[in-house]
Amino acid sequence: MNAGLSALEIINFKCISPEKGVVYLVGHIDYRTESLHPVSYEVIKRAEYFICESPNRAFNFLVRLKVNCMPDVKEFSARNLRNVIIEELLEPALSGKDIVVLSDTGLPSIGDPANIVVQKAHEYGIPVRTLPSPSPIIQFISSMGSPYQRFFYYHYLPVSRELLKKEIGLLLKLSREMKCSIIFIESPHRTGKLLHLLIEVLPVDAFLALGKEIGTEKELIISRSVEWWRKNRVNVLRGERVVMGIWLPSK
Repeated sequence: MNAGLSALEIINFKCISPEKGVVYLVGHIDYRTESLHPVSYEVIKRAEYFICESPNRAFNFLVRLKVNCMPDVKEFSARNLRNVIIEELLEPALSGKDIVVLSDTGLPSIGDPANIVVQKAHEYGIPVRTLPSPSPIIQFISSMGSPYQRFFYYHYLPVSRELLKKEIGLLLKLSREMKCSIIFIESPHRTGKLLHLLIEVLPVDAFLALGKEIGTEKELIISRSVEWWRKNRVNVLRGERVVMGIWLPSK
């Protein structure tokens, strides 16, 4: 089995589901059972099929939940996403079976590739339902102290310094004109480098918010001007999950 950060797997639980053809979106924090809402737990217990990003972690997570049957894992990777037939993943729902979509961290379709499956489910008229779930991105937005009610989720910024500088200029122009904050994430092994680049290329009057390990005991959220960031050192360790936001104050 080839697991990766951007992989999707389908886990087939060979048991009978009392529900009919629903795609459920279930969130949690980093496959920790304590972050799972009780309503979501009840749906998982009776579901037959699961779509997720990391098969081994999902398998262990579901075993810790003490589900009643052993999963049969079938994998497809985002690296060969074009060769994967999404319809085959949704076949159980078309046949009247439940499917539960899990994300590695937080809510499916927000910061992960599950949106492709959800989009196809709507095309096929399969009911899609969200369940009470945590999302580090949404939690970050509510706690970062932005003066705006508009938010633009960018996902991943360019890695190259020159491309990053160009893109930041466009995004800050959007922030000022639309009075919105720009939200983005980064791979855990590159967050420290991105933070230092942002502090370097952002104008001093911009604001930069950082949230790391949101929803865990190590959670830290800092929201300050770039001028403050240049005078104060904040370490982001390799592997820490980070959400960031930037904005320009309105004139």
